[in-house]
Amino acid sequence: MEANGRSPSGQLVPIASASPSNPSGSAAGSWTSNKTPSTMPYTCQNCAKRKIKCDKIAPICSSCRKGRLDCFYQAPPPRRRKRKLSDDINEKVARYERILSENGLLPDDGDASPGRREPERTTSIMQGTDFKTPGTLLSKQGKSRYYDSNFWRHIRPDDIEPDSDEEDEENERGFDAQGGDYFSDPLTAAFLGSQQQNLRPYHPTYQEAMTMWKAYVDNVEPLQKILHVPSTLERLQVIAQQPDIATKADESLMFAIYHFAIISLPEDDCERTFGQSKDALTQRYRVACRQALVNASFLKTSELPVLQAFTLYLIACKRYYDPHTLFVLTGAMMRIAQRMGIHRDGKGLGLPPFEAEIRRRTFYVCVPLEGTASQMAGSEMAILPDSADVDKPMNINDDQLWPGMTELPKEQSGATDMIYCLTRATLGRAYVGLSTAASLQTVAAHIDAVEREVEEKYIRYCDILNPLHFLTVSFARAAICAMRMRSQLSQLKGSIIPTETIQELIPLALRILDTDAAAHETVNLKNFFWHIGSFFVWGSFDSIVFILTTLRRPDVLSRKQIDDAWDRMIRAYKHHDELLETKRAVQVAIGRLTLRAWKSNPPTNNLPEPAFIAALRTVRKVNPDAPVMDRSSSGTLSSLGPSPSSDANALFGTFSDGTNLNLDTDFNLDTADWMFWEQVIKDYQMQGGGQQ
Repeated sequence: MEANGRSPSGQLVPIASASPSNPSGSAAGSWTSNKTPSTMPYTCQNCAKRKIKCDKIAPICSSCRKGRLDCFYQAPPPRRRKRKLSDDINEKVARYERILSENGLLPDDGDASPGRREPERTTSIMQGTDFKTPGTLLSKQGKSRYYDSNFWRHIRPDDIEPDSDEEDEENERGFDAQGGDYFSDPLTAAFLGSQQQNLRPYHPTYQEAMTMWKAYVDNVEPLQKILHVPSTLERLQVIAQQPDIATKADESLMFAIYHFAIISLPEDDCERTFGQSKDALTQRYRVACRQALVNASFLKTSELPVLQAFTLYLIACKRYYDPHTLFVLTGAMMRIAQRMGIHRDGKGLGLPPFEAEIRRRTFYVCVPLEGTASQMAGSEMAILPDSADVDKPMNINDDQLWPGMTELPKEQSGATDMIYCLTRATLGRAYVGLSTAASLQTVAAHIDAVEREVEEKYIRYCDILNPLHFLTVSFARAAICAMRMRSQLSQLKGSIIPTETIQELIPLALRILDTDAAAHETVNLKNFFWHIGSFFVWGSFDSIVFILTTLRRPDVLSRKQIDDAWDRMIRAYKHHDELLETKRAVQVAIGRLTLRAWKSNPPTNNLPEPAFIAALRTVRKVNPDAPVMDRSSSGTLSSLGPSPSSDANALFGTFSDGTNLNLDTDFNLDTADWMFWEQVIKDYQMQGGGQQ
């Protein structure tokens, strides 16, 4: 048994039994006696975590006594045995030969080494390899590493020794001591090595932590179901009272929660609750969250809380990073997840039910973020959906899950905590599955099937008085409209849209813009305004462009349709000030298209000229001259196809952001040039517009 701390089994044991009485009558007890206090051979746990000097006095050290902390000693685990040059050479050679022979890479020439004890396998490494077979997952002490390459796939788990994060940290400390910390951005420093920093001054008070946790649970968690609320709350309550005992992984997750909570709050709530501006609080917790990720060595982490913290940080910051930086960071996120085997279903890997379910949730939050970032950057996803075999998370509430459970509960039929995320996952899979090469009938049948699934599984159980349910219904039905609209518009490249097609698509476009307007005008959705922000509804830009180009054509829309279309445009400009800016190509193009539509086909109900029309005219007077865009004789943009640059400048020359458009002379507004508009919208997203 250890001198004072734990038994060999790891359980805490008392140092000595308490004396039934104090013969001396001294209130000070043993601390005022003349006897020399006993000392321990190692520091107490509190001093070790705080990285301060411990005098090792038992039963309570001076630092813990001064700080009124519970002092306990735990014998450090035995250091991992270092491999020495004196190891048995024959044993090493035998191990390597066995690995080679098992993979068919060592010919059987009869010259086996003395240390070789196992027979060879004659099967080639490539013969009979099933690439769909899950690889090897090593899980220990809350960390997991996934090995899926052909080489590691054929090595027995007993022969794989998990990497040691602690040993790497020791090596990096030596590097940092020589080079110092030259990087103002901790995320950049993480790639090259950085001295870790104590974040104790950044921790909030217990009351502030609980307030931010409530904001996170109310505003963020329903839309980003990546955590298990009950177990996370237990950890947060302990850490909020004793920040010094937090592990690096837990600390990174706590600061990610605090940071996202502040992002989700309105400015006046921050001032009223915390007595500081939202900008000041955002800066404070963003710095702390980034440094906590560096402290946790997030780029080489094998701990799920660190991956969750990194994911939450990126979601909260995606409006503030340019698309190319965000794409690189989400790529790192997906590689970390891949290394941990998150793209493989935990049930097939033999994981406990609770852990497998949380990993599913994590995967289905990471994938939409990676999809958004890759779309804005004009690149493919790091992990394509068809390369993963992760089941969708179960339609259950958090109180039906707990660590240590032996089996998952029966999945519910109805609305649960997961309703929004499951709806998004179902629609996301369907959207990825759409093929522009398929016939319209095939695509329409595919969309019909998805619509039935979403309606029957989720929407039918929604109560629109519930803000989350209202947002779920709005998002789902608008997404279905967007898929129907995009499937038809993608077939109309450089051609005039037939009148009958317009009559089919106008209701879809109006419905999509109605959803966006309703989300901004519904007070009950104030908790989710951080998410709604810029056009969060799929197909918003498609709808705006389609309505404006249709308004340019005479005798296509009825008087009521014209008035309805302008009503939607007025509301869109009311809720989206960014449409009046001239920083992006799509903003300039839509602004000029709006003026042309107003001139050609204004409302029929004698509506006064809206303020945004006058504002657009003012913007146009500031930039009266614009060179003619080079267009081919076929009436489509000559430079379309694979864009040579992600910048809109590759298409438009030089405007305020590198754009030169002259829609008065060179753009045939009667032509549904959806290749052109798709490229303009993509460039807008690539330059950071409309990120949500």
